[in-house]
Amino acid sequence: MCSDSQGDNQNDSWIFALAILLSSTFVYNSMGTINQQAMDQLHYVTELTDRIRAKSSPEEDGVEDSADFVSFFPDFVWTLRDFSLDLETDGQCITPDEYLENSLKLKKGLETLVLTYVSAISSGDLPCMENAVLALAEIENSAAVQKAIAHYDQQMDQKVQLPTETLQELLDLHGACEREAITVFMKNSFKDVDQVFQKKLAVYLLF
Repeated sequence: MCSDSQGDNQNDSWIFALAILLSSTFVYNSMGTINQQAMDQLHYVTELTDRIRAKSSPEEDGVEDSADFVSFFPDFVWTLRDFSLDLETDGQCITPDEYLENSLKLKKGLETLVLTYVSAISSGDLPCMENAVLALAEIENSAAVQKAIAHYDQQMDQKVQLPTETLQELLDLHGACEREAITVFMKNSFKDVDQVFQKKLAVYLLF
């Protein structure tokens, strides 16, 4: 990474690529009419394939399918405006610096991706979206399983008074707590491909 405080095109390209990798929506905010200058300012987008790999194992010809990038890239929104941004939050006027600080508040999961991508860039490699997403999914889904198990154990401790009058009563309580645990997992899971982690949870919840 370039250490020049003034920055350069190379550094700007990496910063832009990193921003794209960490975003769910890419907003291009412009004023006035859509003209050639506005189009030219999108040149960083055309250079992304030189900065990012979609898969850890590229195709045989070395060219990656654009569809691979589409599945990872954020939604693109072009916002055209002819007025100044209202600097306020919750009805209170704020400074430009405060607006930026508020916009950059840490989102859940941002840290793991940042460290993965920055590590790849710093080592001279191209950040790979597939590897980063898989690593994040492993972390988030493992945590989701633990949250679901903790919720199940807590609910069973609160609701079940042993011995129950009948086996069916115990099974009904188990079923209710199991459904709640699965709901907790679903709220916290991330790209659980083929329901691998949900199946691990199901094994734990076998009664």
